Amino acid sequence: METPLATPKNPTQVVERERVGERVTIFRTSRSPKWYIEYTFDRQQIRRSLQTMSKKQARILAEKKNLELVHGITILPVGKSVEIDEAGQQYLRAVTLRGISQGTITGYRRHIGQFAAYARSRGITRLERVDAAVLEDYQVLLTEEGLGALVPLRKRGRQVKRAAPKTVRDKLKTVRQLIKWAVRRKLLSEDPSSGYSLPSNPKKQAYCWSPAEVQAIREKSSAPWTDIFDFLAMTGLRADELCWLLKSDVRDNLIQIRAKACPLTGKNWKPKHGRERVVPLPPLAVEIARRATKCSPGGWLFWSPTSRNKAGRILPHLIWLAVKQ
Repeated sequence: METPLATPKNPTQVVERERVGERVTIFRTSRSPKWYIEYTFDRQQIRRSLQTMSKKQARILAEKKNLELVHGITILPVGKSVEIDEAGQQYLRAVTLRGISQGTITGYRRHIGQFAAYARSRGITRLERVDAAVLEDYQVLLTEEGLGALVPLRKRGRQVKRAAPKTVRDKLKTVRQLIKWAVRRKLLSEDPSSGYSLPSNPKKQAYCWSPAEVQAIREKSSAPWTDIFDFLAMTGLRADELCWLLKSDVRDNLIQIRAKACPLTGKNWKPKHGRERVVPLPPLAVEIARRATKCSPGGWLFWSPTSRNKAGRILPHLIWLAVKQ
């Protein structure tokens, strides 16, 4: 699909360029071995991939396009058109209906919103204009500068800055998922960025605190956080799983990690990937569970008198704040 080209904010470096005829230029960039064609038609600058790595084949295709332009027989194909923001809203609604967790959907919404802001800075508002070159330039921006100049900075919480390799991949993966979904839903006639390849998935070993670091955290903590830290360390639970533990989930020296609904609000919750399991408790963890049960006036195993609108349920970010303090 031929798409109008907006001037990129961070253009990919052109490593080879050749004029073909009067109206057409072919070129390669530093980020792709494939050849691109560039020309002006109907007062619009067009740039698209020729889907070939052969210079000879690229010249043949360019000569054909040059003849079409000279003789006035080129037309812009009439394809389906959808705005990025509109497609993003429809995509988020679709994944919500599939039962994807709210945390994942929040991440998708953030990634799509940030890309839409970048696209607007390039003069692009419609999804069919998001070609491989646009995604390559977006990748460069995320890696080298970040989105601080395009997205409002927050006073608290997640900050917008130069992204790590895994974050760059995740953001671009969400955009590619959006485009492929739009093609399947017939919002687009074809994939405008089919020539783009996601950056490689960086393999990084998870960081694990040393026993000395864990002990230092315990010595500086106070009730009830000391018991919570010990319980997490001995069971290997995720913070979200601990926050959703009910008293009824504890059975002798076992705890059950299962999907459930909040007994007060009716909100549904399930473990990551929906995997339910039973976790054995060592003797010290059993004692912590008994103390927590006695101290909790409600149905939650670990009760927080300071949480708001959650009727005593500890929230995961409060655990992380306690660790940082």
